Amino acid sequence: MGLAELTWSALDGFSRRLGIAPTSKTFAVALSGGPDSTALAHIFSRYVKTRFPGQERGRCVVVNHNLRPESASEAAVVAERAWRMGLEPTVRTLGLRSARQEVARRGRLLELMGAGLEHGGTCVLTAHNRSDQLETFVLRAMRASGVRGLAGIPPVSLLSLSAAGGGMRIAAVRGGGQESLRPPSEGEIYAFRPLLGAPKADLVDYCEDNGLDYVSDPTNADLSYTRNAIRAHFGTVGAGPICRDLGTLSDLFSEVIVPRHSDRLRSMRAEAVLEFGDRNLKVDVEELRHHPRELVQDLLVDLVRHVAPRGGGRRAPRMRSIQRLQRLMYKGKPCDVHGISCRPENSRGVVYTFRRNLKDRSRR
Repeated sequence: MGLAELTWSALDGFSRRLGIAPTSKTFAVALSGGPDSTALAHIFSRYVKTRFPGQERGRCVVVNHNLRPESASEAAVVAERAWRMGLEPTVRTLGLRSARQEVARRGRLLELMGAGLEHGGTCVLTAHNRSDQLETFVLRAMRASGVRGLAGIPPVSLLSLSAAGGGMRIAAVRGGGQESLRPPSEGEIYAFRPLLGAPKADLVDYCEDNGLDYVSDPTNADLSYTRNAIRAHFGTVGAGPICRDLGTLSDLFSEVIVPRHSDRLRSMRAEAVLEFGDRNLKVDVEELRHHPRELVQDLLVDLVRHVAPRGGGRRAPRMRSIQRLQRLMYKGKPCDVHGISCRPENSRGVVYTFRRNLKDRSRR
């Protein structure tokens, strides 16, 4: 099957996993104007016209990052191209206080999520592809991101608005791609990445073959950005031997190692966590000592995120904070981390109580 047929099949499969009868409003596609999202938008437009004849146009969301004077006019050009493809574009403008990539990414996701929810959508489609996956794998390996980080970009994530502060929680949906998905609750929407198996070169070829105009981001040639340097060094745009080997390794982590790692953490939690509540829990420190230090740190990350205040979208605590928490717990000493207090119940320090510290919501 070609790229379009594989993508259509992935969209049909996603609907089956949700157990819904899709309509033209089920999905909205994120369109930046680059070759990846342009290819996906064109494929999605054809999908909607074929699967849902006579229904509304498919939706697409164009995010104006508003970081340059010409950003608004560029977003308007991308929206016009979307209309010519047969899509109904929505342009959302960010008011960023920082040009940092992580800030822009979260702002973009919030706007995509908001636009999708406004139109009654169930899922936002993004054009992450095999090349993005390989670059993410190498980048996280360089940063010692741990087992979960090396699993890379998940095909499906659940985006949800946090209860306070207007933040957003992003939860990867791991698995083999066949498990059922629950319908999103109020304030939730799925992000689905149907092109993760396709190298970027295939998407560029698709645009060229179909006469699609797209934008080439000049910053992609700036090798001071780590991801760009990885792309240049490993040649991740194509599908050469290095990419195939990296892809095999990335798949191994995502499909084998991470599920087994998660099973081990669930077993550890069942043994070591004595009480498990929303605002507090109790941990048997002596039980933790029976496990490797790195696995204990991963479990502590999960426990801290569970108890921590939710205003920041339950972001992960810094690893150095978790390592400090572990050291102090093993010494029977108190510690505050990520908006929670961790206290031994007695002088022996065998059982620790994790309790949400409502007076300090920002501490990490």
